[in-house]
Amino acid sequence: MFIRLTIKPAPGPCAYVDAWSSESTKQNERGARFMHTDCFRSLRNCSASDRCDDDPYVTFKTNISFSVWHALMKKSEFDDPSQYHVLDHNCAQASAFALEQAGIKLFQQGPYYCLFNRLEKNGIFCIPLLTLSPWDIYFRAKHYKIQMLQNSTIGNQYRFTKFKIKLWSLFTSLTEERKQVTKIVEEIEKRRQRHPEHIEAQIDILMQTFYLVTRLPTQEVCDDYIKKSKQFKQRAVNFESIIPWLILLNSGLLAESFRQCSQDLISANLRRLPFTGALLIVSGYSFFKLRNKIMEPMFGSRFSIEDTELSKSMVKLANLRRVPQ
Repeated sequence: MFIRLTIKPAPGPCAYVDAWSSESTKQNERGARFMHTDCFRSLRNCSASDRCDDDPYVTFKTNISFSVWHALMKKSEFDDPSQYHVLDHNCAQASAFALEQAGIKLFQQGPYYCLFNRLEKNGIFCIPLLTLSPWDIYFRAKHYKIQMLQNSTIGNQYRFTKFKIKLWSLFTSLTEERKQVTKIVEEIEKRRQRHPEHIEAQIDILMQTFYLVTRLPTQEVCDDYIKKSKQFKQRAVNFESIIPWLILLNSGLLAESFRQCSQDLISANLRRLPFTGALLIVSGYSFFKLRNKIMEPMFGSRFSIEDTELSKSMVKLANLRRVPQ
């Protein structure tokens, strides 16, 4: 079974787990998502959505079968929305539990919490809440995965695949293909430095690149290669990523404008009252607009996708190797 922790960063950070088995043939065993909220049951059957390489996610492969994991999740207390609490029983703690039931133990034992909690991806803002935030569990899972990879031979596999491609580039006469392959290898190496926890996907692309240039690929192979290039696109910077901070600033403005307006009413300060009243209306309206924005459904992504140097080189290489019909 494969299990993946994902952090949805906007409009508010949320941790959830996708699990799937490539060996299953039954519809209800192809995949499931476990996301703990106070709105609906955490476990639901669905296929794992595609991720971009720069998205905050960590994927694990485990020997626990999907059906066993699914049964454990279905009868767990984290599947009950009435149990949800933002500090004691939240989405990050449910994700830690889901990973633990799959054999990925990020904590020695429950309860799951950290002393200082990350409020955002860079870890600049931390507060002592004795809970577990989505970013806390993400960095724990990332560190766990990197430690696990260091104790395996996957690094040798990565270097050997790069060596095969380098040998091909030394002896090939395909100038344009060599240019695109060199660019792909360079970009993959940059991503390996940035996301060492995604090395399996990076090796897979290098191996498919080597296959593409050393054989005469079919149309299906080229189409599949182009499809895989989508995971190396990037999400555009979106206004929604700063909504939580705008709500925080706006709530302070709303409180201050309410205080000033109340003072003007009590003191009958008619000169200032129109200004403070208008400020109160504007800040109140913007607060509720932002609040409605953050309460929108969390499933699906509203971020637009942009090409990167790697994704463009992969598409160019596939089109160069495509055999004319």
